[in-house]
Amino acid sequence: MSVMLGWLSQLFKRRKSVKITILGLDKAGKTTLVKYMKFGKAIETKTTMGVDFEQIEFEGLRLLIWDVGGQTTFRKHIWEEFLNGSDIIVYVVDSADKERLDLATEEFWRVVNLSSLKGIPVLVLANKQDLPDALDAGEIAAKMKLFQLRNRSFAVYPISALKGEGIEEAFKWVADRFK
Repeated sequence: MSVMLGWLSQLFKRRKSVKITILGLDKAGKTTLVKYMKFGKAIETKTTMGVDFEQIEFEGLRLLIWDVGGQTTFRKHIWEEFLNGSDIIVYVVDSADKERLDLATEEFWRVVNLSSLKGIPVLVLANKQDLPDALDAGEIAAKMKLFQLRNRSFAVYPISALKGEGIEEAFKWVADRFK
């Protein structure tokens, strides 16, 4: 038994860990995304009140995912705390919520302009592409002025966390940054 545990322990030590902090406004689909990644299917979720943590193996990496609630209180008081030590920021945008896109953009820029995060890669996920009135990834990039990001790698991917569409491609981009 101890030989098996030693082998498993060595296996986990060899996998590189990547701390991912997932942010976005409330109801953007962050938790739905994480649960889809973990279980391979959509499951019913509740609004994250605080922080959830998941560890997921993907492309030879151990993804340590911090899913941080997007309500005003959390954005103002705990986002920055959970960003410390992050290897990458994943920012989820509800592509169909045009009324709050300006707020989502403002919060995004507040985060990426933190001095402690200079140079950290950013992945923006244009979620809810399954909805008929969703803006596409290019429109999200333009409205959020993502091409003004400097001195860091970034990408924008269209996804549907509910249907699982685009998630694998987006996180392959993440894996490529850390292999």
